Amino acid sequence: FPSSDGFHKPPNRPCILARQNLMILSAVITVILHSPIRLSTTPEATLRSVVEGINQRNPDSLIAAYYIVGPNAKPYLEKIFAEMKGTLPVYSIQSLTVAEMGETATAKVKVSMSGSQSALPEETVNLLKQSGDWKISNREAKVGPEGIYAGLGAFLKNPEVMPAARQAAAATTVLSNMKQIAVACMLLAGDNDDKFPVSTATLRTKLYPYVKTDKVFKDASGKPLPLEFNPNLTGKKQTDVRKPAETVMFSLGPKGKLVFTDDRTPIAFVDGHVKYVSRADAAKLNWNL
Repeated sequence: FPSSDGFHKPPNRPCILARQNLMILSAVITVILHSPIRLSTTPEATLRSVVEGINQRNPDSLIAAYYIVGPNAKPYLEKIFAEMKGTLPVYSIQSLTVAEMGETATAKVKVSMSGSQSALPEETVNLLKQSGDWKISNREAKVGPEGIYAGLGAFLKNPEVMPAARQAAAATTVLSNMKQIAVACMLLAGDNDDKFPVSTATLRTKLYPYVKTDKVFKDASGKPLPLEFNPNLTGKKQTDVRKPAETVMFSLGPKGKLVFTDDRTPIAFVDGHVKYVSRADAAKLNWNL
């Protein structure tokens, strides 16, 4: 633009360069945001992305990990995740070994799930390198929604694993709810001269102000938990208990009639910790002060 004296000023070169750099940066960001998900250049990263995709209910992460994907894979996965809602446990890789052979790789992987005492069976997963990315090989699979389920993702439709996954998630829910109740019991005692002014009959009404929801008194299906407060603690002080980490605060079912699932039952202890114990360990539980 002309200056006030009628002459043209030279362009501000640093300003022009800054604008050009900003335009280039903007273009790069746009490309990244609109590009398909890319995996790391290691087989391990691809396998971990599958576990993360399951935990995050992210169909795109799962789809990006497989060599062959059917056109209806994403809506099919979304449907599965929607049906499972909160019942899907958290998965993690217990062990992972990979042998690379040029453009192919073979991995042996064990996956565990929250609420389960054991890992899923070890799987052998074959991978292929495609445009710099490692993908799970399922070339023999049909080109359809089921095509993404070869290898590590098989548990999503495995009729034997799915009930185990839901059962593990249900067990985790019970443990979490009982933990909240145990903490509420300790808070209630703290507000009452360190005493437990509660019994099985008054457990829910006394603790509701501390938990502020009825959900903690129910299992994953919405059924009431058969909670039983240790009668030996009613009216007693926390400091009266000699071994709080070993003494039962409350349980599912009374002493001698505990409720077991897969030979385990959840127990809340006076110190506030909660855990599943076996039938053999349940017989040794301490109910006395």
